[in-house]
Amino acid sequence: MKKILYISPYPPVANVQGAGGQIAHYYVNKLAKDTDISLWIICGLPENDITSVDFASQGLQAKILIIPQKTFFDRVKSKFNFKLCGILDSNFAYSILKSAIEIRDIEKFIPDYIILDWEDIGYILTDLKKIFPLSIFSVIEQDVISQSLYRYYKSSRNFVKKWYKWFQFRNCLRLEKQLFTIANHVIVFSKKDEALVREIFLGAKVSVLVPYYHLYTKIPLQHERVYDILFYGLMSRKENYEAAERLIQKIMPHVPECRCVILGGNTPNSLKKMQNEKVFIAGFQTEEQLEEWFKNSLCMVVPLIHGAGIKIKVLEAMSAGIPVLTNEIGIEGIPAVDGHDYLHCESNEDFVHGIQALMGNMALAYKIGNNSRQLCEKEFNYEKSSYLNENIVL
Repeated sequence: MKKILYISPYPPVANVQGAGGQIAHYYVNKLAKDTDISLWIICGLPENDITSVDFASQGLQAKILIIPQKTFFDRVKSKFNFKLCGILDSNFAYSILKSAIEIRDIEKFIPDYIILDWEDIGYILTDLKKIFPLSIFSVIEQDVISQSLYRYYKSSRNFVKKWYKWFQFRNCLRLEKQLFTIANHVIVFSKKDEALVREIFLGAKVSVLVPYYHLYTKIPLQHERVYDILFYGLMSRKENYEAAERLIQKIMPHVPECRCVILGGNTPNSLKKMQNEKVFIAGFQTEEQLEEWFKNSLCMVVPLIHGAGIKIKVLEAMSAGIPVLTNEIGIEGIPAVDGHDYLHCESNEDFVHGIQALMGNMALAYKIGNNSRQLCEKEFNYEKSSYLNENIVL
């Protein structure tokens, strides 16, 4: 029987809103159901969600680390802990290592394989190797963080912030090279990220795994659509709410015939205040509610300014057959063709022209939606993708 230890900053549970958590739940659940695997989990949980996770009822063995709300001092301390890239909290890192020792010494569990989900957890791989020197380590790159940091550096206008992001970016590159050198396997979700990992360290052993996402391929394609423009994502993430603000403030005023609909939970108050007769802040949506929006709306606009990695929201919309308008950041990792599978837009004017093109040509909207759905079925069928266990432990 294979012994696997899975470590993540977040609990791999079904009711999580973020795409990364949904991916984790799908694949960790497959590991848990494998009768040839003994699985332990170490994960973090915000203290306000302490009652939301019950691994015991699922027959899973887990160390749940309660993450307290950070004080101002904690946040500053974390930002300047460059050993952890200013991203992973040092107290949380210490708790993970302490839990790993307890699993080894008290539970007598010595894993054959250790899965580190999210790159920042990988920054403590060297310390974990001291605890489990014979284990095989796999790191799941939800995002290659250095790429995201570089984009923040490039867009910063404040000199101090720009300097900090440059320093953080360079430090992150150093840590990534060290991580990709030490890890036995690196798991990514697109060929674009595979190339990026190899660019950082040529000798990295990289596997591409199709990410889990909600499939909406059963939604009937519409020949006529209402003039609703969607943006969809977890709104507590900076890259999402700043993109939504861009859509509302810079793009929508030029298409007054349309209504903007913002879908996603944890909406900040600054965004809620923008709601009016032409802007609807819908909040968290169930899969059934999303189906209705995807089925009837004109298009989904994804004008991202920051971010990295494959965008699950784009895959979900494409699988639903709703035309997607997005830029280089939004489409990265997806081998889509402009004008065939989606509409490529960079400037605010590009997005306006793209929306107007769909408004005046519903046949074009139908064609793009149909093509994008076929692309998802061909290139991103996770049900036919290699099982996570095969990627990690072979």
